[in-house]
Amino acid sequence: MSDAAPSGADGVEVQRVGHVCLIRPRGRFDYNLYGAFHAAAQRAHAMDGVSEFQVDLDDVVYLDSSALGMLLKFQADIRPTGGSLTLLHAKGVVREILDIANIQAIIALR
Repeated sequence: MSDAAPSGADGVEVQRVGHVCLIRPRGRFDYNLYGAFHAAAQRAHAMDGVSEFQVDLDDVVYLDSSALGMLLKFQADIRPTGGSLTLLHAKGVVREILDIANIQAIIALR
C-alpha cells in the first residue's frame, strides 16, 4: 500500500514490508500535514499483521511541536496492541528538534 504525494511536495507515503509499516512524511512536518499524517497513521494501524511501525524522516526538512504531538499520539494508539514505533533518518534541524525535545526517551530513534 502506498499513498505518495507528487514528487517534491509535502505529503505522506505509507508502505508495508512484511510485518513492518513504513510511513514517510515529506517536506515540512507541521500542523499543515496533520490530516495527511493522521490518515496515514490510521491506515497503517489498521493493517493486519503489522507490529512494527517506522517513521522515516529522511525527506522532512522541518518539524514543530504539532509533529511531535502527532508522533506521540500515534505511539499511544499502537502501543496497546503491541505495536512499536521507531523514528528513522532524522538529520539536521529535524534531529536537533528531536534531541531538544528528548524524544528518544519516549520513542526509539535510529
